[in-house]
Amino acid sequence: VVPHILDDGLVMPISQVVSDCASAGCISVVDGSFAVGNIDVNISGYNADFYVARLDTFCFCNPGTTVVVTNATRFNCLQTLTVSYYHGKGYSEEWRYFGHSDHSCWLSATQGLQFQKFICYNYEDYCRRMAGRAVKYLCGAWGVEPLRDNQ
Repeated sequence: VVPHILDDGLVMPISQVVSDCASAGCISVVDGSFAVGNIDVNISGYNADFYVARLDTFCFCNPGTTVVVTNATRFNCLQTLTVSYYHGKGYSEEWRYFGHSDHSCWLSATQGLQFQKFICYNYEDYCRRMAGRAVKYLCGAWGVEPLRDNQ
């Protein structure tokens, strides 16, 4: 399991890591929880076997809302925890219904991503603007000058 973004903010070269995993015969699992909502993500471009991301932190979704994108070559590796009417009918059918589902998570995922796109504009720029406003406010309240880039 490789995090797309490390705790210190370093963005991992996911395409290279996935390629190295494939060369070594390893399954690649990318944790995109910090990436989705913070940087541009091209999941299909990484060609990872699995890309997993929690959407509740940075995409304004219900707690526990998670997306798992599975490479078509790995469909046989995943099954639902509950046996459904669609068991054995293929990946898409099996995952279509798997017990008592709360679809509000999927609705919140759609709304959260739309919020980012239409309200926050470019999310990275939005975060920079908010951070800039916070620096201005706090420096004014504390009577100090902001640090410069070279300090």
